[in-house]
Amino acid sequence: MKHYIKLMRRRHWIKNAFVLAPLVFSLKFLEMSAVLVTFKAFLAFSFMASFVYVINDILDVEKDRKHPKKKSRPIASGKVSIANAVIFSVFLFLIGMGIAFTINIPTLIILLIYFVMNLFYSIKLKHIVLLDVFIIAVGFLLRVYAGAFAIMVPVSHWIILTTFFISLFLGFGKRKNELLVLEKGKNSLHRPVLKFYNEQMVDGFILISLTLTIMTYTLYTIDNHAIEKLGSDNLIYTVPVVVYGLFRYLYLVYGENKGGDPAEIVVKDRWVIIACVFWAVMTMLIMYFKNFGNVFA
Repeated sequence: MKHYIKLMRRRHWIKNAFVLAPLVFSLKFLEMSAVLVTFKAFLAFSFMASFVYVINDILDVEKDRKHPKKKSRPIASGKVSIANAVIFSVFLFLIGMGIAFTINIPTLIILLIYFVMNLFYSIKLKHIVLLDVFIIAVGFLLRVYAGAFAIMVPVSHWIILTTFFISLFLGFGKRKNELLVLEKGKNSLHRPVLKFYNEQMVDGFILISLTLTIMTYTLYTIDNHAIEKLGSDNLIYTVPVVVYGLFRYLYLVYGENKGGDPAEIVVKDRWVIIACVFWAVMTMLIMYFKNFGNVFA
């Protein structure tokens, strides 16, 4: 059973935290009904994401067997047969769709779009330069929309842009790590799209996406509509925390040759964890205690 649990890559479920964004910024995180519905949307995306991971492992089994780390994955190592993996993937798919169906039709449609997009990604799109990272970024946008549709609230355009750019930043950070750590020859065999990238190009993409992430989030914090909705103009005090978290990730990619697995960094690097927790606490305090930011003035 432990091999099937490993096959689900549960540590990657943290990526589905983007589903929670509409709950937080709509000020509904103290409404139990909204929290429960959002949690169901989180679970629906998590099981669907696990389905995608299993399909990827099935399609890439031969390449994974030649990879220094991925060869130990359940399917590549032979601990789970391809036939059983297919059955397990169908099980995960049905659970994800079943949970989404109990929420509402718009959330179900978003999950279906995510499924179709990732199916094409696994088969073809991950081999197309730039599009491989952009598709991943769109996947994070779908998570945000799923969270919004689940509790039927609108999503700020600034949040959508911030989500998109930070996803590109993390995606290109991962490409940078793959170019730095693994031997180009072996890595190209495992991920053919890497032959179209070089370090200078990826450095430029990282710089641009990082700049746009900071810019769009900052503009959101001072947007008149957001200030009116939140009842406070103090969200801007969270910008330094966000910048620190992004810079910390950048340091890990360039200074410690990490970043190949952004989800692992979020759950293992204590400074990234502290930044995320501090941002969450500050944001909630600012939203519910409108004068909180005055102590920093």
